[in-house]
Amino acid sequence: MKKITFLFVLLLSTVTMTAQQPMDVDSLLHRLDQLKHTPFSFNMILDQHFTLQEQAALNQYFASQSISYPNTSSLNADLFYALDIRNNGIFGTLNGTPPFNTFNEIATNGLNAFADDFSGLGTLYALSFDSGSGISNLVTVDVSTGSFSVVDNVAGLLAGHTPTGLSYNADDDIMYALSSNGNSTQLYTVNLITASITPVGSGTGNSLGIWLEIDTAGNAWMADITTDSLYSVNLTSGTSSVIGPLNIDINFAQEVTYDEVNDELVMAAYTGGGTGGIYRINTATGLASFIGETNALNAQFGMFSASMNPLSVEDNLAQLVKVYPNPMTTVLFIEVPSGIDISNIVIYDVLGRQAETKFRDGSIDVTALASGIYLLQLNTASGTITQKLVKQ
Repeated sequence: MKKITFLFVLLLSTVTMTAQQPMDVDSLLHRLDQLKHTPFSFNMILDQHFTLQEQAALNQYFASQSISYPNTSSLNADLFYALDIRNNGIFGTLNGTPPFNTFNEIATNGLNAFADDFSGLGTLYALSFDSGSGISNLVTVDVSTGSFSVVDNVAGLLAGHTPTGLSYNADDDIMYALSSNGNSTQLYTVNLITASITPVGSGTGNSLGIWLEIDTAGNAWMADITTDSLYSVNLTSGTSSVIGPLNIDINFAQEVTYDEVNDELVMAAYTGGGTGGIYRINTATGLASFIGETNALNAQFGMFSASMNPLSVEDNLAQLVKVYPNPMTTVLFIEVPSGIDISNIVIYDVLGRQAETKFRDGSIDVTALASGIYLLQLNTASGTITQKLVKQ
């Protein structure tokens, strides 16, 4: 009986010693390194490929690697709207001045989104994704409350693809999207009313385009986390051209925004395990310049959009509505995007008298108007636009 007891105690002691042996972090990091080029979040990769004990060891390792870098300069934006997909979908703001060690929570909405941007009318849109069902939704996010509303399921996403980018083009009033399956990347146009997306071309030529951003001149940019380089994207053909290396190792889902005042891209770069930083990107060379780390936040941003000085309703409308030619001769054309209803259009002369004109099929016959200066007043349910016109 004593021999059996002794043998049991010996076996128990051996098991306990084995369980207490330190985890081989190097082997875990090697496995993780094979999975880092993915459009998914860091947590999603951990859940799918590592045990809870291994996840704890990896997170502990990354937490110990936090390094303090010297801060360089603040950004033009007062703050950024962001979604932390590492910590249960926390929506909030990040101040535009480093150090980036405080995330101002607005609400925990549980959203799992890897791409976002403001539309021309100032609505924040995002593409959410459920890895279990493979379903993506187009949603709108209320920046004041953090709550989101589903527009509809995204129709047209390529099989096996995950949405990775979303960006509004003020030049043609179209929202564009990007998706990838880790081997190929596709550009789309987005219908913000139906949530349907339409492929542009047959692929960008990249394996993993991780975000998309378009400047005010209609130039589109994308980063590929397989090559860690910046690319320009042709919005007509859907193909891309390499600009140059970012010179940082970005991994997993992440986002970028456009600083309209300074005319530059600002990236919320993610490297893994809650580590990352804010960078400026030179669109001529691709080089990413460090501004400040975000390690203290232990966050991964799937949404990241600059909050600039907001345009008034009239300013937004003026950007969307096209009035041409000016000077005018015989016909004045007025193009208004779908969704904006015109209540009436009036043209006044310099004495404030209303000119006799009729708006029909998107144009006004101005042949009868005398040469001189006029004022166009366009009234819509969304606001009023006034514009000076010259008749030759």
